[in-house]
Amino acid sequence: MQTEPEFPKLFVFDLDGTALGGDFEPYRRLPDPFSAFLDRLMARGCHWVINSAWEIGGQWRMVRASAVQSRPLYFVGGFALQLAELVDGDLQKVQPYTAEMEAEIYKIGRAHLRPIFDDLAARFERTQSDFRLHWLTMRPAPEDLARFTEYAWERYGEDQHISVYFAEGGTRFSAYPTAMNKGRGMKEIARRTGLSPDRVVVAGDAIGDVPMMSPALCAHAICPENAVKRVAAHVRERNGIMGHGVCCLGVLDAFNRLAQRHGWDWPTQP
Repeated sequence: MQTEPEFPKLFVFDLDGTALGGDFEPYRRLPDPFSAFLDRLMARGCHWVINSAWEIGGQWRMVRASAVQSRPLYFVGGFALQLAELVDGDLQKVQPYTAEMEAEIYKIGRAHLRPIFDDLAARFERTQSDFRLHWLTMRPAPEDLARFTEYAWERYGEDQHISVYFAEGGTRFSAYPTAMNKGRGMKEIARRTGLSPDRVVVAGDAIGDVPMMSPALCAHAICPENAVKRVAAHVRERNGIMGHGVCCLGVLDAFNRLAQRHGWDWPTQP
């Protein structure tokens, strides 16, 4: 007797550019079609997890402001610096994971990130800057942008302790410890749930999402069509699916097509 293909037990997704963005406003609220999708997953026995650069408090406020009725199994925040769950309706950090991560990352921040901030702040004019022990962001003055970019890449682009990138059209510099990556939170969730990769679907769009798409963590990787080239290539190499549409609409299309491919009991229309 042929058995029905096993439906996923966990759906993990990024926020900016994956669940959020595109034509949906306001930005700090899950789009209604995506909220309905998450509730359908829960009704089908598939839990969901947010894994984002957002702090966990901001994630929880966004969920409460959305139309979604179900709740995340876990919140993974700050590139896996924090892991939290809901206990009797209140957000609670998972321990000892979060305390151990914070101790490790803040030590790296003091030793490696603070000197970068001090160096760049002393050398360049800037219109905005923010330094925390786990995160540095800086927007150089327009007249300093070219010189700042060249210097930052040459001096810190190959630093093994720190990951650096430029966002918003190359106008905003950010850096964070390489030990912070979304795969670490996923590993802890896999340990706590006991789920094997074949029961996990992960959706992302940016380079920071690649670690949580590792074959050791999920068998099914999907992305919207606005995903950066490296993520799109990773999804293709994994035999995953890039959806038609940007942000959440692309994710919904990718999941529907994934379900059709694997014969899951998942009507494309609710």
